[in-house]
Amino acid sequence: MTDVGFHARRYGPPPREGRPAHVLVHGLGLSGRYFVPLARRLAAGGASVVVPDLPGNGRSRSV
Repeated sequence: MTDVGFHARRYGPPPREGRPAHVLVHGLGLSGRYFVPLARRLAAGGASVVVPDLPGNGRSRSV
């Protein structure tokens, strides 16, 4: 998912009312790829997971 240079990965079913998404946010110098194993594991259990790349990291452009 890319919107104006912002990249995020989605795992599991889409979020819906009553079942919010889990958002996993990386720290400085990392990217969302850091959370891929955890995101896949949560999604395997039925969770909706969003893993963004913060601006200037991973696949997101700098601001």
